[in-house]
Amino acid sequence: MKFLILLTLVCFSQAAIRLSSVLSPSEQENIRNLLSETPYSDIAHAYYAVSGLKELTQGGAASTAVTKAACEAAKSASTKSLESLFYASSIVANLGATCKHTFPASAIDSVEKKLSAESDVKSLYHAVSVLSHAGKKFSSNSVVELLTKALAQDDSVLSSSLGILITSKLDAKVDIKPLLEKSFDIEDMVNQADEVDEKYLHFENDLRTTSTFIRAALELAKRTKRPLGITEDQMIMLANFILRTKNPSTHEQAFNVVASLNAIASSSTMKLAKVQLLSGSSIAQDKTSIQISVNNVLSHPIEGLTVKADSVTRTSDNEVIISNTPLKKAVAASGTTYDLNMWNLKPKSGFYDVTLNVVPTGGANLVGVSDIEFRVKVTTRVEILESQIGTQDREASSGDWQKVKYPAKGPGMKADTQQKVLMKFKVQDTIDKALIKPHQVFVLFQNVESGQEVIFIAEPDSQSMYKFEVDLSTASKEQFAGKDGKYSVHLIVGDAAISNPILWHVADITLTFTGVTPTPTSESIYVAKPEIHHKFRESEKRPPAVVSTIFTFACLAPLVILLISWLKTGMNLSNLSLAPKNLIFHGGLIGIFVLYYLFWVQLNMFTTLRYLALLGSVTFLAGSKVLADQAARGQ
Repeated sequence: MKFLILLTLVCFSQAAIRLSSVLSPSEQENIRNLLSETPYSDIAHAYYAVSGLKELTQGGAASTAVTKAACEAAKSASTKSLESLFYASSIVANLGATCKHTFPASAIDSVEKKLSAESDVKSLYHAVSVLSHAGKKFSSNSVVELLTKALAQDDSVLSSSLGILITSKLDAKVDIKPLLEKSFDIEDMVNQADEVDEKYLHFENDLRTTSTFIRAALELAKRTKRPLGITEDQMIMLANFILRTKNPSTHEQAFNVVASLNAIASSSTMKLAKVQLLSGSSIAQDKTSIQISVNNVLSHPIEGLTVKADSVTRTSDNEVIISNTPLKKAVAASGTTYDLNMWNLKPKSGFYDVTLNVVPTGGANLVGVSDIEFRVKVTTRVEILESQIGTQDREASSGDWQKVKYPAKGPGMKADTQQKVLMKFKVQDTIDKALIKPHQVFVLFQNVESGQEVIFIAEPDSQSMYKFEVDLSTASKEQFAGKDGKYSVHLIVGDAAISNPILWHVADITLTFTGVTPTPTSESIYVAKPEIHHKFRESEKRPPAVVSTIFTFACLAPLVILLISWLKTGMNLSNLSLAPKNLIFHGGLIGIFVLYYLFWVQLNMFTTLRYLALLGSVTFLAGSKVLADQAARGQ
């Protein structure tokens, strides 16, 4: 398959909204393979596979394996579920003569009962579809009444879209004006969509709702002969959202993608198109023309078009080399293409802005292909002329030149710090023989032994003669770092518009830098560094155990003194009352001391404070009562 290079599209006044891509043949093949995977896990998968393949092939037949697997799934489907019946009857209807099956009369009768005021829009859609597939007659006027009531309860975009698809299955003479006025306002529905980056338009990022809305809107415009109600930009953004899922992972996603894109591609109301550049962005002697195709969202060529080049302008001087010129139409097995031969005009190498205009001859509303702008480059081949290389003493007025013919290698040379190395040459376009000035022209000195490279820029004069000289008295230290020896001299010529960039080994030269001390080169950043061994700080020596023992006894000394003092003063527990408040107070004190111990060995500060707040409050209240009693006894 020919590789397609999509254009970068630019509108003159403001950034135009364009199709981001199309469903390429390879992507369609991937979807076809996904939908053809059998056996199907359930009846829904079979329905989406058969329906998707029918949309993808525009009504063509499915493979034998798909037909057999889907037909068996339809015949074995449950007839008690309305949704299951919808899937099964749709499969039978889509497969036609390859899958003949009649559903039980009791199942059809149960479906007829679903045409009631209790049914929602989805149930009505399933019921009407089943009856239509079974060839069972029903009252279109009654369905319109039921649909009006159901939409009054649920007027979401999905329900309204399903309602439109229901009317497409009704008698063409039935009056749907009430629905058009109340529920089928496409303009109002599309205004509920979410816009992203002026590129995508969707309903709550839901592929099914967006796909169903697109199909419903196009179907309504076709049935009523009314304006679509969707602007060109909105339709492009809706299609862009669908195309984001052009590599689906499920059967349902694949069906929603191909069904909506097929509806867009087959619509006569609004045709979405994308210009694709088949020839690439370069023009050269062996690739002389700009070649484009104009395709719909399914990569099918759109016929009946006139494509003109409004202008082809060279960017360097704004000279227009082509204006108002039609592109040549070519019809091949792969599709219709349009060619514009630029090489016949012998354009100069460089960049050119191309402006195209695509006009449908049949008056169709073609969207997305007006005022197309893109940039191409004309490339050429170059050659080196009048090339010379030589040396010159610093005080001399002329040098010792050696002529070198490209691409041959010149004779060896020698130079030292009292000399200059010289070079001059011209760069010529081999097509029109004009002298050109490429963007990148360098002279490279490469040390034969170490591989060290030193690069200098060559500059052209007013006559387009490139001249280069390097004074070794200063360059020996600053550029060559004092490293003398044998160097190979190369000429490098490159440009975006040159198809044969040049790397020419001009000559070898031996440089001698007497009295110049070589500058040590910095260590390469790619050389492994010495391993870092981290050494933690050693723990400080602890004092002897006797010190900590003495400190412990010093801390306990106040407690011992307190106990001795109590014994000398005759402290006893004879007057201790066993009243609850006394027990709570003394228990609280003991609890606080225990809490301090736990804080020291286990708890953190915040946990300790929470417990202390509880114990301290209780101890404080109980202690107040105890002190009040002591004060009363003292009186």
